[in-house]
Amino acid sequence: MAKTLRGSRALTFVRRVYTRYIRELVPGGKARYAIVAATGRAPSWTPPAACTAATGRELERLLGGQPATVAAAGREAYTTSRRETTARPQAEMVLFFTLRHGRISTGTSGDVASLQDRGIFVSAGGRRGAQLTGLIPDGVATVQFRFPRTVSLGKDLRPRDFGAAYTRTVHVRDNVVDLHVPRPAEFALSATAIWRAPNGVFVRTVKGR
Repeated sequence: MAKTLRGSRALTFVRRVYTRYIRELVPGGKARYAIVAATGRAPSWTPPAACTAATGRELERLLGGQPATVAAAGREAYTTSRRETTARPQAEMVLFFTLRHGRISTGTSGDVASLQDRGIFVSAGGRRGAQLTGLIPDGVATVQFRFPRTVSLGKDLRPRDFGAAYTRTVHVRDNVVDLHVPRPAEFALSATAIWRAPNGVFVRTVKGR
């Protein structure tokens, strides 16, 4: 598994894999998962040069006619934002994968704070439905997913209306939750999640994206 991770082109942000902390799980005898402790830099998306140039031109258009101090502040904020996006510090992180036939099928990653606060999730599927899989910290026994009827697509677009809300409660097995969502994969992360302990006590609410 460690060799597979180091050789993956999709995981170039990983600097070190802790081979002693690789766990392969088969909760309920069905799907197989891997949890990996590693050190690296959180992956960042670098836009194509054409997009960067277009953004720069649009920024200059918006700043045109503004006072010099306002224009300077706008350019500085944009430059800082780009720098912070690409220059991410090295940190301890958790890699989470679903495995199929001994190979990585889907996966995601996050730092330890993200795991504790929100869990680490990945969704895969098509237009008719998705499989939502997540890694949950210790102390959580069930997660209730509440998918809203409508999901915002941004201020300039109409929200996506699914006709009805959808709620499902899933048991956590070996820190993993896995469920089918009757919505496209891009909307599978929109649910609000209610975490509860083994005795039913409320742990926290995690808002959807």
